[in-house]
Amino acid sequence: MSSKYFRCIWEGEESDGFYYSEVINGEITRQIVEIDGDLKWSTLLEEKDECYMFTDQPEVREEDIEYSKENLDGIELTREQFEEIWLASKQ
Repeated sequence: MSSKYFRCIWEGEESDGFYYSEVINGEITRQIVEIDGDLKWSTLLEEKDECYMFTDQPEVREEDIEYSKENLDGIELTREQFEEIWLASKQ
């Protein structure tokens, strides 16, 4: 099972922040949106805030990753970095 973790800029309607995602075998399995230090998590089955529901396009292609890096300051995270943010978002 291939797992990768990413962070990129989140461009929201009211304010910007960061978008974090866990990608397993080319599909987003967990995501977090951070706006003004507030963390909103979601998975396919549940979310912290219904305003930040799970993506309706969970498939991730290499082109998506490259676009994120080139246009949204996307970076790859370690599993440990993602898990730390995930745990903080669950509080």
